[in-house]
Formats: sequence, C-alpha cells, structure tokens
Amino acid sequence: MPEQIKPVAPAIPPVPTLQRRGASARRSFLPRVMTPQIFVASFEDLTALVIMQLDESNRVGFLTFQALRDYVEDGAVWIAWGTLAGQQRPVGYLISPIPKRHLAAESLQPIIQCVVAAPHRRQGIASALLECVEYDARVRGSVGLQARCRADLQANSFWAAQGFIKIDQEHTRTARGHAINVWRKPLQKRIPHWFAFRRLRSEPKPADPGGQ
Repeated sequence: MPEQIKPVAPAIPPVPTLQRRGASARRSFLPRVMTPQIFVASFEDLTALVIMQLDESNRVGFLTFQALRDYVEDGAVWIAWGTLAGQQRPVGYLISPIPKRHLAAESLQPIIQCVVAAPHRRQGIASALLECVEYDARVRGSVGLQARCRADLQANSFWAAQGFIKIDQEHTRTARGHAINVWRKPLQKRIPHWFAFRRLRSEPKPADPGGQ
C-alpha cells in the first residue's frame, strides 16, 4: 500500500481529500475524516437518485429521469454514501449546477434539490453535502449560493443555520399555491448590489420545488 501523503494546508480553508467514483465523476470531495463519503454522482447512481427523490417528492418537488441524468452528466450532483446494516449505500444527494457563463447571474449558483434519506437525518449529511458544493463554488469565484424552500417546511431552519439569508418569499402558480422562501449565502467578501434582489433579469424562471 503506497504511503499516504499529508497535504500542505493552504491559506484558504483546507482542500478536501480527493475521492473518485465512476468514470464520469469529474470532481468529488470528502470534506473531513468522517462518514458519509461525498462523491460527484455517476450514471450508476441514477437509480438511487430516483428512489430517494420519489421518497421526498412532496418536499423537494419532482425532476424527470432525463433531468436527473442531465445533471449527473454535467457533474452537478453530489451524492453521500453511508453505512446501514453493515452495507454501504447512498443516503443523500444535492444538486447544484454550475451557472452558464453567458448569464449575468453566472456568479450565483443555485441549489436545485437537497435530499437526505429519513433514517440518516440529523447526522450532518446535508451539511457535509453543502460543504462540498460551497467549497467548489467558492474556489471558482462564485458570489453566492441560492436555495428555494417551501415556507411551511422545517428545512428553512437548516438554511438559516448554514448562514443563508432569506431574500424574499414568492408564490408559485400551481394548484398547491405554496409560498417559497428564497435563501442566499454570500461566498465572497465583496457582494454585488444585485445580491439582495429577489430575481435577476437573466436568471431562468425556476420550477416549483416542493421544498429543499
């Protein structure tokens, strides 16, 4: 077994240990010495993603199989693997696509879904997933992250605890008519004037999330 080399601590927060899973995983991080392990999802994880989404569709909304596949292909899905009954299995995931460079909102990275399987909640899994996304976005120079969460869900307290700021509340044009809280977290010292605006002119209209 090759000798493990300890990385030199940089001036910015410590770089997470590189992990890879599947040929299509372009980047993935283990934020600290802990379980679960965090990876960038590959196509072989699609079935697990579909199952976890179906279990939580009332809270996080619904993405088609093709949409999930496209996010995986783009390297936008982070998946957490943990141990249950002595076996390794997916326990959560977070979808956060990198904005297109031609948009004025390119520096604001959206969080589309954040799901943790019920038996594994309150174990720091969502925080670990978010840590990976935040580190990746911060290194690329993103101004901030944006999450949208149904106003009646307890998940709003999670975003507040993670340093997100409630920007506004919007109402979806659906039969359910849920109010959606818009949360943003700044990642850089200098924040542009548009950061507190509810919507950006170049920002694509989001689909109705059940919640985050």
